[in-house]
Amino acid sequence: MKKLFILLQILLFTQVTNAQNVGIGTNTPTTRLEIKTPQKSTVKISSNNFIDTSQLIFSNRNTANQGTDMQLTSNRESGIRVSSSSDLTANNKDTIMQITPTGFVGIRTAAPQYPLDVKGDMNVTGELKTNGSGGSAGNVLRSNGNGTMSWAGKETFENFRVYRNQGSTNTIQSFIFSLPAGVTKIGVEIWGGGGRSNVISSAGSGGYIFAIIPTTILGTININVGAGAGCFVCLSGTGTLDYIGNTSSVTIGSSAQLLLNVEGGTIMSSPAISQGGFSASGSAVGSISYYGIEGSGGKFAEREYQNSPTGYFLFLKNANGGDAPTRPATGGKSGSLQYNSTGTTIIVNSEGGRGSEPGGGAAFPNASGGDGQVIVYW
Repeated sequence: MKKLFILLQILLFTQVTNAQNVGIGTNTPTTRLEIKTPQKSTVKISSNNFIDTSQLIFSNRNTANQGTDMQLTSNRESGIRVSSSSDLTANNKDTIMQITPTGFVGIRTAAPQYPLDVKGDMNVTGELKTNGSGGSAGNVLRSNGNGTMSWAGKETFENFRVYRNQGSTNTIQSFIFSLPAGVTKIGVEIWGGGGRSNVISSAGSGGYIFAIIPTTILGTININVGAGAGCFVCLSGTGTLDYIGNTSSVTIGSSAQLLLNVEGGTIMSSPAISQGGFSASGSAVGSISYYGIEGSGGKFAEREYQNSPTGYFLFLKNANGGDAPTRPATGGKSGSLQYNSTGTTIIVNSEGGRGSEPGGGAAFPNASGGDGQVIVYW
């Protein structure tokens, strides 16, 4: 019986190897070696001692020994290493990748110290994510100081304080910012007040400055917030009736070591666009990063004529105030005026809209500009 069993095994092996394929657990191997079990197939390459080396080699060398061997090696307790050996010098790499028993993966390093340790450059064609987030356009990856990272804007500050002109009859309101302990730099955004409109045209917005200021030049930080030109109390005969928005500024140091000045918007008194500007001065200007934007101009009212039995009517309309830089839709929305056929009587069909804070220009006719604003970030 035993001899018959051995004979059957020889016959079966001969049938399996006739096509030069070897099957373990299958009579129809489709490759040189196919291992098949009902649930899980395992191949174990084992050495006699834990200090020995077990290795699997994938080779494409020819009879002249030309080509490259790719080696998968388990060496002692160091884990799995991928390496290569070749007749080509550039293809000889002792460590392409190392996977340690502790779960660290090294690229071109045999002793990774992190879950992924790369020695050399890295190129990512897809998205680099942290905590599942790829960030927003223009973000940079920054440390949170506690072993985690997050996406943030280039100059992201965690705190801010807004300074406004609170509707006082004074043209400028002043504040002092006290620098918190441990702060190494601040950012400031400044808008000048918007201009006031008249019965011909709207007004321009105030100018704008954004600056990053290191604490090495910081002293006392004085803030002036300019109001928009004109105000509601002006209708009762008090306050300023100036058509030019008031200037906002940030001054640092008792000797004006740094002065960031942002002018208010003005009315369009000629075809030239009239709008707020900006300037930076003082001995510390060369030590800061800043940029400024001029305010946007308002519009002259468009004229429209309509016939009447006694002549014509004249309509003035479509003269919105200028929008403040970086703040769309802050310019007031235009109203309209109507002149009778004699050209003397004025009918206010709708009032012009007041410019919005910060620094929006007033819309035609006869409206006030939006107040300026200063924001300090740290």
